Amino acid sequence: MTVPPPLPWEVRTAPERLVLVFAAAAALVGAMLCLAHHSGLGLSFCTWKGITGLPCAGCGGTRSAVMLLGGDVNSALAMNPAAVVAMVGTLVVTIYAGLVVACRLEPLRPTFLRPKFWRFALLGLLAANWIYLLLAGRV
Repeated sequence: MTVPPPLPWEVRTAPERLVLVFAAAAALVGAMLCLAHHSGLGLSFCTWKGITGLPCAGCGGTRSAVMLLGGDVNSALAMNPAAVVAMVGTLVVTIYAGLVVACRLEPLRPTFLRPKFWRFALLGLLAANWIYLLLAGRV
């Protein structure tokens, strides 16, 4: 049995480059939301809450982001814990992807980090956050 040749560097780092593109887009959207919040333009209406009267799993995420960017971590966590986890996780993954691309490092590909794992982890996080928001009285 022969071992296939290693993949070219450009192919191996394609997921990291994609992460950097999405992180840049997320930063742009976040900056626009913060600008809208601080300029008094208001933020969009939540359709889910308008129809059901219940908060959605991401309810308060924008306000949480604004609080976190302002340095008020406790208030941000109280407003929407999943948003804080998502923002910190995005920052960590973005720094990792930037280092892989900039320093031409070999990307880590742990076997437990497969799409199936991430689907269940994300669904569990959203469900736990929604339960928290319901119990916190965000109705």
